[in-house]
Parts: sequence; C-alpha cells; structure tokens
Amino acid sequence: MIRALLLASLFVVFDAPQPALCQTSNVLQQFDEANALYREGRYRDAADVYQLTIDEGFESAALHYNLGNSFYRLDELGYAILHYERALEIEPDNAAVQHSITLARSQTLDQFSRVPDPFWKPVISKLARIARAGTYFWIGFGLYLISATIVCLRILRRLSTDWSRRLSAVLAGVGAALIVVAFVVSVYNASFVRYIFVGMDTPVLTEPDELADVEVRIHEGLVFTYLGEEDGWVNIRLPNGVSGWIVDKDLVQI
Repeated sequence: MIRALLLASLFVVFDAPQPALCQTSNVLQQFDEANALYREGRYRDAADVYQLTIDEGFESAALHYNLGNSFYRLDELGYAILHYERALEIEPDNAAVQHSITLARSQTLDQFSRVPDPFWKPVISKLARIARAGTYFWIGFGLYLISATIVCLRILRRLSTDWSRRLSAVLAGVGAALIVVAFVVSVYNASFVRYIFVGMDTPVLTEPDELADVEVRIHEGLVFTYLGEEDGWVNIRLPNGVSGWIVDKDLVQI
C-alpha cells in the first residue's frame, strides 16, 4: 500500500521531468531500505536514506512523513515538524500527518496563541497548492488570446452568431480571472514565506542589533513568517502577531 502511494504521489512538481522506469525502481528500493532501517530502530540511518531520495529530486508526502517520523524518534522536533509541514503542503488532508504534526507541536516549548487567519487566506493557500502563479497566468493568457482570435474572425468574416459572441466573452472572462488569480497567488507566495527554527533557542530582538531589547526567546520547532533580512539578521512575525529580529542561523524554509 505504501509503495503504491509513493509511486502515485512521487512526482508532484509540475516542471519535473518524468523519470525512467529504472529510476523509479531505484527510488522504491531506497524507500523500502529506509523503511526497513526504521523498523529496526536505526532512525538516523533511515533518515539519511529518506533524505538522499529527496536530494535526488524525488518528493512525496510519504517520503517527508517518514522522514519526519525518523527525526521525531531522534528527538529532533524541529526537523520532524519541518518534514510534517512539507508533507502537508503536498497532501493537506492527510489525517496521519495531521495527527503527527499536532503531537509534535504539543511537545515544543513555544505555545503561542495564534492570530486568526483572514477568511481569504485558506482559499488563496489552496489555489497556491493547486498550481503555480505562472501556470494560472499562461492558461489565462492563452484563453484571452483565443477570445481575441474569435473576435478578429468575427470582424473579418462579419460573423454575428450568438454562440461566437458568448464563447469569446466567456473565454475572455475566465482568462482575465485566471490572470488575476496568478497575481494574487504570486503576492501570497511572496508575503507568506514560512520558516522553522531548528536550533535550541534564540532571542527575538526589537531591532537588528545585539544590544536591542529582547522581546521573547523562541525554541526548537517554532514556525514563523519571514518578513525580510538585513546584514545577517532576519525579520520575522511570530504566530501571535509579534514581529522582531533574530540572527540568521538555524532557520530552514518550509
């Protein structure tokens, strides 16, 4: 069952080339090898093999989930949550991953109250997972060109049929909507870049200066929003909405 799930969900990046059959076989062999190491309790070795598979360009929710489980067994909550998060980006409704990440989060030291997301954020987030901004743009642009072509043909051939007018209007409307979606998804992706802290702890300062006041200390496994950086400092926004600066160290983008 797991082998079938891996094979079905392995190639999730739209611009990734389809691998040869022998490559797929090698990936499944590595996956089975890592699973065997995990069952033997050799969690570090299992994590290395899972990571090797990902480094070779293959990704799936199953790979990230099992890698997260390996790090969880190694008491490395930061990396465990990182890979659970990546698994959820591929399969947001995966109940097993949702359960595991909830369990891992409950064991982190930072239990911030969370600012509720605006009503539109889940919708845009789902659109961003379905396709990239460029995909929406080119599909929308293509539909718009088809609509313009129909209009030109109507003018040149003096066609006045209802179906051609309606078709061109629908294509133009859908094309314009997809171009707007592309813009919104692009802005969303740039504005909601998430990172996770995988070190032990670090202070969040009010300014990018070692002498600045400490707002709070954050610990392993905390996920936050990236706002920018300056001279080795990173500006972040915590789950409770508080913003501050931390040293650019032990941070991994989700």
